[in-house]
Amino acid sequence: MPKLTLVRGLPGSGKSTYAQTVSGIHFEADQFFEDLKGNYEYDINLIGVAHDWCYSNAIRALRCGYDCVVSNTFTKFWELERYLAILTLLEDVTIEIVEMRTQYGNIHGVPEDKLKQMAARWEDLDTDIHARFDVKVIK
Repeated sequence: MPKLTLVRGLPGSGKSTYAQTVSGIHFEADQFFEDLKGNYEYDINLIGVAHDWCYSNAIRALRCGYDCVVSNTFTKFWELERYLAILTLLEDVTIEIVEMRTQYGNIHGVPEDKLKQMAARWEDLDTDIHARFDVKVIK
């Protein structure tokens, strides 16, 4: 039974580093903005495409029976919803949610004012989500 691990947190919280310690194929929207040499060039106009790319790759991996790790900010609950709805598409998947509450400094140069905006819009997961899914908080 494939497992989907969703890692959420603000930029610089250690999402990518944590995701690399989890078994499975790792996807995140930031990977979309890397060229084949690993150079990163963010384009706000393509953020929706990047998230769709991440989601599509996650579904493909799970359908093939692979464990999958998706690490994105997921500051709002609605950003997680389509991943949680995967259970309606693929019955044999388990889902774990990991919240990164640490702060190491972001590697993509997200401006401080943007970090504050993201922190202000952060939504904690409600008790229903905690009851339905395995939720871990890393501080």
